[in-house]
Amino acid sequence: MKFPSFRTTLTATAALMSAGALTFAGAAYSQQEGDAVALQNAKVSLSQAIDAAKAETGGTAVEAEFEAGRGKAFYELDLIAADGSEIEVRVDAETGEVVLAEVDRDERDGDDEDEAVITLAALNGLNMTLEEAILRAETEAGGQAIEAELELEDGQAAFEVELLKADGSEVELTFDAGKVPSTDN
Repeated sequence: MKFPSFRTTLTATAALMSAGALTFAGAAYSQQEGDAVALQNAKVSLSQAIDAAKAETGGTAVEAEFEAGRGKAFYELDLIAADGSEIEVRVDAETGEVVLAEVDRDERDGDDEDEAVITLAALNGLNMTLEEAILRAETEAGGQAIEAELELEDGQAAFEVELLKADGSEVELTFDAGKVPSTDN
C-alpha cells in the first residue's frame, strides 16, 4: 500500500482550507447581501424607529442599529431615560411597532450609573442629536442609515453613522458633537 507523500498531504490540506475560507467568505457575503435586501424592503427607516422608541419610552436615543434574521427585520435601540436608566427597545422594521421596551436592570452597577450620568450630561450639552446626525449623514453621503451611535471619549462626544449605499457599499461618517460637560461637583 502506498501512502501519500507529505507534499500531497500538505497540498490537499491547503486546498481544503482554501475551500473552507471561500465557503465562509461566500456565506458572509450572502448574509451581507441578505441584510441589504431586508433593509431595502423595510418600510420604516432608522430615524422613524428612533421616533417610535422615543414616543414609547420618553428616552433619548444613544444607539440604533438595523438587524435582520430568521425572515424578520427590526431595529435595536438603546435609549437613556431622564433618571439615567438604560432602555432597550426593539422596533419592527415593517410596521414601526415597538415590540420590546425594557429597562436594562442587569447592568445597573456603580460603573454603569457613573456612565449614565456622564452620558446624560453629554446629551444635554451636545450641538446635535442622534437623529440629526443620521439626517446629516444621509444628506451628505447618500444611502440609508443602518447604524448610529454616540461615542464619548477623552471629554469629546461624536456621533458615528454607518450608511448602506445604493451600490451595496457601506460608509461610516463621524460628526463632532461637542465637548462633554464636566460632571464634577
